[in-house]
Amino acid sequence: MSDDAVRLDDVKFRWRSDAPPVLDIPALSARAGERLFISGPSGSGKTTLLNLLAGISQPETGTVEIMGTDLSHLSGGGRDAFRADTIGFIFQMFNLLPFLSLAENVLLPCRFSSARRARAAAAPGGAEAEARRLLTHMGLAAEVDAGRSAAELSTGQQQRVAAARALIGAPPVIIADEPTSALDANAQAAFLDLLTGEAARTGATVLFVSHDRRLESHFDRVIDLTAVNRAMSGAARAA
Repeated sequence: MSDDAVRLDDVKFRWRSDAPPVLDIPALSARAGERLFISGPSGSGKTTLLNLLAGISQPETGTVEIMGTDLSHLSGGGRDAFRADTIGFIFQMFNLLPFLSLAENVLLPCRFSSARRARAAAAPGGAEAEARRLLTHMGLAAEVDAGRSAAELSTGQQQRVAAARALIGAPPVIIADEPTSALDANAQAAFLDLLTGEAARTGATVLFVSHDRRLESHFDRVIDLTAVNRAMSGAARAA
């Protein structure tokens, strides 16, 4: 049995049948618990790849497997449910609900996934205590105690809330899409230490996408998407 948490085989994707492919990847995988850095310039297919991994888009050919499940075998609703149970997302723009409290934002995935809700509830003290633990781990205890909403936080603080939200309920896969692009170098390093440390505690696989190669040292392995994507032959194509 494979120990890969994520596996792509012979995946090809194009936006229109008469257009050239934007992704053509013979093979790409990440082991369970691995921290994988995926780099590439704009137009190299990073966002398209994340959409395939999340089951938002479907490949023209090939297979995308997450935790041993071939996403092509699931219905649209099945992919949505699988994604909610299995994948924690950290978005570039965070996507927090501005007038909710920090804990309420963190607990949102538990509303949509019974599996994550059950895992969070099984933590010491229950789901609300687990949300506070994650926020405290991210250095936000004072903001929680002050009753601040997401709208009252700095960019760096909002990013840490987004990371705690991705981690609640211990999803086995974490996907991060350029989450440090708005931070300075010191804030980037601190954020990555917090994220990778918490992921290591739960054994989650981290897929971190960025064009910033300075961040590579925080990860176990680096993949240059331009090297594995056969659709990239010279000029970058929009992803």
